[in-house]
Amino acid sequence: MTNHNFMKTAIHLAEKNVGNTGKNPSVACIIELENNIIGIGLTGNHGRPHAEYNALANSKSDVKGSTAYVTLEPCSHEGETPSCARILAEAGIKKVVSPILDPNPIVNGKGFALLRKLGVEVELSARYATDAQKLIEGFSKNILTGKPFVTLKLATSLDGKIALKSGVSKWISGIDSRKYTQLLRFKNDAVMIGSNTFQADNPELKVREKFGSDKQPARVLLSTSLKLKPDGKIFDSLQSQRTLIFTCSNYNKNWEAWENAGAEIFTFKETEGKLNLHRVLSKLGSLGISSLLVEGGSKLSASLISDNLVDRIIIFYSGKIFGSTGVSAISSLSPLSDEIDKLPEFFIEDSKKYGNDLMVSWIKNLNYKEGK
Repeated sequence: MTNHNFMKTAIHLAEKNVGNTGKNPSVACIIELENNIIGIGLTGNHGRPHAEYNALANSKSDVKGSTAYVTLEPCSHEGETPSCARILAEAGIKKVVSPILDPNPIVNGKGFALLRKLGVEVELSARYATDAQKLIEGFSKNILTGKPFVTLKLATSLDGKIALKSGVSKWISGIDSRKYTQLLRFKNDAVMIGSNTFQADNPELKVREKFGSDKQPARVLLSTSLKLKPDGKIFDSLQSQRTLIFTCSNYNKNWEAWENAGAEIFTFKETEGKLNLHRVLSKLGSLGISSLLVEGGSKLSASLISDNLVDRIIIFYSGKIFGSTGVSAISSLSPLSDEIDKLPEFFIEDSKKYGNDLMVSWIKNLNYKEGK
């Protein structure tokens, strides 16, 4: 009989490991025998070894006749090492329970098929399917569309402003909200800002808290004309943190300085006087970036929303009121539809109080199709 508490525990363990597994999804595997956990495994740092392999290696006793609770369908493809489906079967696992299929077309359904072929009972248990899907949201979107999963993070006043008229924005949100932002950076492969935020805030975009490893997200800077001065916190730390710059500019002195200091620079032709964000995200996806946190200003936020490229919006509402002269969180957003029922819509995913701030997470109805 399936004990769903083991899957709940596996989901919790995999959640804690998000951010450590590179381009591979965070997966957890629990091996249970006679209602006791005898093995636990998580996806290794940078994606290897897989969780199933680690669970078998960590088992305290013989696993023959046991049940494996895995947060994602075990892989089926063979390479230098056997597939996870095969090693589970050959170890004597009697049953495998997973809440979701692997979205990768190379695997999708084939892991379960191989397990059945090798005599292992399989159960697709949907009770924790939503939680399991969230664990692999970046992996899923990258596999199916070639683009990263995009989270737009905003810190606003009660009246929807992100800065004073002067451009000053430190600090709208409180220290607890800013600590949570550190976790968001850690869990994402990259953090993106535009040139206005670069110039106004001089951010470093580092993870300063400790979340189990020293991993730092890549930094993505957008600058149509590449007028970014080669100085500031990001420039000074190019050797220690990967930095990607996207521009429409031809080679110039700024380009030379940034490139010589260690930045990777990519240039695209202008689309209506600005960078084509679809092409930028596709390039990021091809570089192995599956999850992207956007901490840009009002113009970048508006452009991403207008281009239908945002999957989640996280807003920290502070108790401050800026008034009409403040900078709006999303500026110059063109009408997206003349009909209310055709407007883009996000759904409340979560809400939580951080100090005197209220965090609300909104998510789009995710229904990716390959190549879209």
